[in-house]
Amino acid sequence: MKSLTNYFKFEIEQYPDLLPVVHVTTYKRLCEILEAGYIEADNICQTIKKAVTFLSYGGAYYRIIDTKDEIQWPVALMYSPDILKYADDFLPYDSGAISKKLYGKWNAELSNFDKYSVPLDSSILLTGGYVKRMFGNNLNYLLGQSVQYDEKESLPPELMNLLEFYSEPRSEFPEGVDRRRHMLELHFSKKIPISKHILWVALPDSKKEDMKKIKSLIGPDQSPVIHPFYYETPVASTASEISAEIMVAAKDFLRKIDFGWDNS
Repeated sequence: MKSLTNYFKFEIEQYPDLLPVVHVTTYKRLCEILEAGYIEADNICQTIKKAVTFLSYGGAYYRIIDTKDEIQWPVALMYSPDILKYADDFLPYDSGAISKKLYGKWNAELSNFDKYSVPLDSSILLTGGYVKRMFGNNLNYLLGQSVQYDEKESLPPELMNLLEFYSEPRSEFPEGVDRRRHMLELHFSKKIPISKHILWVALPDSKKEDMKKIKSLIGPDQSPVIHPFYYETPVASTASEISAEIMVAAKDFLRKIDFGWDNS
């Protein structure tokens, strides 16, 4: 949606505060990240045909494939919005659902990723601009409640399509389509450092020593303080169930620090 860049820049002072972004991955992958000191895409995504790292805007929405293997347990790194300066663009829905054909009648239209992606090279504030235009404020975005536009109002066809898509009842979609339907999926081709921009980390309680590794990579001048969330080491839980727990914990953290739960 390169042609819509100016549309989202309109009245920039009215944008809601930018939200944190979250990378959800496996514990095995986290070990590799901590060894390297940064997050980097290691292969080309076969869905969007790019080598990028995926982060979610405002929540820990990504789900790890079901497994009970310890090395594949989910972990999450939440960054402050400052990390958006490394992002290439965002897609205003979950591309993974496209590859699984979970969007029904919308699958063909939304498969046109070039049509619906929004470049961030001109301003990271475009994320806030999109939220403002499509959801009204951060709270509505986090709850998945899109705005209702007057039929007489002129709106680009891509945005009209997305508003209709967002407003479809969940019953119109197969089981497995969840809150990720409305999320902004951020794409990073650049390396994302393990840096002072990390706000919150989700780890299994048996891997607390890795919090020390994260802090050592950031150094003594880390700011702000990193808030850990340790989930109980699973016995029978699957990765998908743990991912859901992490998603709720991330939302609770945002609410606790009043990050985005506003009506601006």
